[in-house]
Amino acid sequence: MQRDWPDTMTVLSTHDTKRSADARARLAVLAELPEVWEAELAAWTGLSEHPLDPHTGYLLWQTALAAWPVDGERLSAAVLKSVREAKLRTSWTEPDHHYEQAVERAARAVPDTPALADRIDRLVRRIAPYERVNTLSAALLHLTMPGIPDLYQGSEFPLHTLVDPDNRRIVEFGAPGTGPAPGTLAAEKLLVTATALRLRRERPLGGYRALPTDPHLLAYLRGADVLAAATRLPHRLEQHGGWQEQTLELPPGSWTERFTGRGGLSGTVRTAELLAGLPVALLVRDPH
Repeated sequence: MQRDWPDTMTVLSTHDTKRSADARARLAVLAELPEVWEAELAAWTGLSEHPLDPHTGYLLWQTALAAWPVDGERLSAAVLKSVREAKLRTSWTEPDHHYEQAVERAARAVPDTPALADRIDRLVRRIAPYERVNTLSAALLHLTMPGIPDLYQGSEFPLHTLVDPDNRRIVEFGAPGTGPAPGTLAAEKLLVTATALRLRRERPLGGYRALPTDPHLLAYLRGADVLAAATRLPHRLEQHGGWQEQTLELPPGSWTERFTGRGGLSGTVRTAELLAGLPVALLVRDPH
């Protein structure tokens, strides 16, 4: 991208994204927990009073998890759109009304079935720490990688949206002067987004060069004076005991980490210290 399309637009979410970036960040955790997800699928299917065919059932559960908490109307609209476009059992031009009614009943019942809703809620809470890492890492990578980032309205805060009808909703930006509570994912994502955008306004980002890192870290230089670092595969990292003694070798000079304001960083830094507060870092070389 840096070589061929340095000015191309990059996006994580658009009006037509089937699942927003943060919804996908949550689902990405499942790739690290396949046994947990397999057990949850079986449990959720058993708790549902409206069984569906395996394809549609899987779609329903994955969509519900991605957008949770979600009401039955939003969930049914998104799943109906998907099954019509899949054209396996129904379609926009040749609808199977009996099948669509069954899908709609199943979807609408999900948040209204207490045992089922509670189980979904517990899984969302369980994977939330890893979702946080994926969300913040994706946000930083999007705003610092080659290309020109386009931010979908409202995505500076956590956004777990589907396509229709979510893309027609009014964005709630909040009253002027108000902001998310400190320490929340909303506050962290807003910090990452605003800080990275301000940096792009201050200076053009130069060329791209990947840095050698641990398998759980992505790090690269933009030009000679901006360095971005983001955590990946957070559950596996935790299972391996965290960063332990892993380090990141900074290019020559003194560096300041913009999210924390910590300055005077140079040489070899311990990854655990660099990422103690957030799973991402944005460093700028200090002027000589």
